[in-house]
Amino acid sequence: MALDCSSLPPTLAEDQLFGHDKGAFSGADREKPGYFEAADGGTLFLDEIGELLPELQVKFLRVLEEGAIVRVGSRTVRPVDVRFVAATNRDLVAEAEKGLFRVDLLHRLDALVVEVPPLRQRPSEIEPLAELFVARFSRMLEKDEPGIAPETLALLRGYEWPGNVRELRNVIERAVTLCQGPLLLPEDLPAKVSGAARAAPLTRAESRLDASAAGSERERIIAALEACAWNQTQAAARLDMPLRTLVNRLDKYQVPRPRKKHQT
Repeated sequence: MALDCSSLPPTLAEDQLFGHDKGAFSGADREKPGYFEAADGGTLFLDEIGELLPELQVKFLRVLEEGAIVRVGSRTVRPVDVRFVAATNRDLVAEAEKGLFRVDLLHRLDALVVEVPPLRQRPSEIEPLAELFVARFSRMLEKDEPGIAPETLALLRGYEWPGNVRELRNVIERAVTLCQGPLLLPEDLPAKVSGAARAAPLTRAESRLDASAAGSERERIIAALEACAWNQTQAAARLDMPLRTLVNRLDKYQVPRPRKKHQT
């Protein structure tokens, strides 16, 4: 079972975790087990454990120490055999030093810790995660699964991902929803990703362009067009980008689009 501790309403948190007996409070017309009891014999995943209310932290510690719970409105001790897995994005050591998280509970949870670095420190995982989400949302939206254009992938790799995997998932869901062709293009990404990413390494096609044209994307595009006699299809292939993306870049940089040499 899984429970998001940040979603527990303060007035109902104890009831959600420990359950209640019949008549424990107004409206309690029948007994109800809580999460601890319902997970008996299995595993309870407590997400965002750092959000657990202080008054519940001591009661949770007692469950860990004694392997038993007492329902709200009851005096009966009920044994539970539960394996607890907890996760948090907070620094619980710092929280404990501030008095916001119980030190004894921290030590009790500290039996086995797996630290997951932020996504920006795991760039090799961005592409396979993006492909996983593309496949998932394509199925959900009943669309043909698009590929990821090289320039789109470069932007995904260059973004800092402050929201980690959840943010990547949301970005890919948006991109798949907006995608109108066989590839996810940069314009399918939100501006925070397409506009704030670090500069991506030059592709092989770009590296073959004249060195004087490598200073900016506009100059690289113009150099490719000139090398292809202003044939946009050939220039797009030379730049290793979809034709649609090239056309959008021409509009963005106010580059005329005749099939003849550009007059400066």
